[in-house]
Amino acid sequence: MGLLRGGGAWQLVLGTVLLMTVGGLVWRLLATSAAWSELGHSHLSYACLLLGGSGGLLCVVISAFQWYALLLAQGMRIDLAELIRLYLIGIAFGHWLPLGIGGDAIKALYCGRILGSYALAVGTLALARLLGLLALGLSLGGTLCVWGQLLPAPLGAVAAAVSLLITLVPVGLLGGARLAARQAKGGRQAEADYCPLRFRLGTRLRAALLIIAVRPGAFLPALGLSFSFWVVAALNYYGYGLALGIHLPLPCYFVTMSLAALAATLPLSLFNGLGLREGALVCILALYHVPVDKALLLAGCVGAQSLGLALSGWLVYLLRRKEEK
Repeated sequence: MGLLRGGGAWQLVLGTVLLMTVGGLVWRLLATSAAWSELGHSHLSYACLLLGGSGGLLCVVISAFQWYALLLAQGMRIDLAELIRLYLIGIAFGHWLPLGIGGDAIKALYCGRILGSYALAVGTLALARLLGLLALGLSLGGTLCVWGQLLPAPLGAVAAAVSLLITLVPVGLLGGARLAARQAKGGRQAEADYCPLRFRLGTRLRAALLIIAVRPGAFLPALGLSFSFWVVAALNYYGYGLALGIHLPLPCYFVTMSLAALAATLPLSLFNGLGLREGALVCILALYHVPVDKALLLAGCVGAQSLGLALSGWLVYLLRRKEEK
């Protein structure tokens, strides 16, 4: 009862109920639109389902470990278990605002309290986003170069354009930061303050970019973890797809997962990309002549996994609030 007397406890309960309601409605919609009767007669591999589910959990651990590596590169340290808890809380809050900024805000809040510097926490989260985007762009480009013949013509062209765009953006920002660092080192700090790097992104992001520009080698482990995250995320989709009888090569799943993940981060998306991710999956898999019902089943598995992680995050948050009191 002590928890319920808290000022914002009713908001937490309401958020949990709403999240469960939305999840139930989505699952009901998928159940009525997909051919669930065929699923009982298919060769459903529980080992593949286990592979997919474990891939989703491993993505959480890798993301937290990347956060840990970024803090370590800046001379700071937070316990990895604590970062995993904060990441789960971030997933829960990320369902309610576009671009996952709700999750980033709550992670920056708690991380800033622990570190004693909110600016450092915000800068670290910005670096994590940029490195993740860079790793995705490079991985997608490499996949197209090696296995491009596996993709339908329109999908290959779209993926190539997306890969080029999301690679050039972080490379341009980091290159501008490198130039600003050299100007500052040469004693032209006043000119560096007017460097085009700012782009109205704010001084905190600019400071974070300057850190990585001055010591790029220290951030290579975090970049490697970003690559690992996307590979495991592709295995996550691959496992669910095999369990549902969608037999596509792993590179095809990687491209599909990448484009669906980017669609889910569009500014008009809420509930962690609910609807946009499912629509993107159906459209992309249709190019491989995958039936709509199976594509919806795959989207349902990914959505159920995301919902489970979000509910876990709300539980961790409630327990954390109770401990703080």
